[in-house]
Amino acid sequence: MDRLLPIDLDHAGLPLALRGYKRKATDALLARASAEIERLLSELKAAHEKLALQEQELERFRSQEHTLKESILLAQKMADETRALAHREAEVVREESRQRLAEETRAAEERVKELHWQLEQLELDRMRFRRRMRAELEETLKALADPTEGLAGA
Repeated sequence: MDRLLPIDLDHAGLPLALRGYKRKATDALLARASAEIERLLSELKAAHEKLALQEQELERFRSQEHTLKESILLAQKMADETRALAHREAEVVREESRQRLAEETRAAEERVKELHWQLEQLELDRMRFRRRMRAELEETLKALADPTEGLAGA
């Protein structure tokens, strides 16, 4: 069945019959119907055009959404990689710090041992010095206490 168009109503040319409808009223009704169909077809066309534009816009939004999702995933991946790299670098820094601390601790312990050895040497030197000094003082006291010893040597 063919679609009814406004022009079909304009050129309807209904046959006249005895006791039929009034021609002017019928033509006026057909003209109104034709105008209404014309208006509705125009609205339908506008609606189809608007729908096509909205479908294009929807497709553009879907494309943008897809791009945004990919960007977010890429950003998340980069953030994860950056975080992992930072953890690895932090571990390297911690390990270097541990090694440096161990080396400095060993060096400090060696220095402490060296200082202890030097202290012991100084203590021995002090004891030797005291013994010599005591011996000298005792000899001097002995010489002072025994006046004959000093004359015998003269």
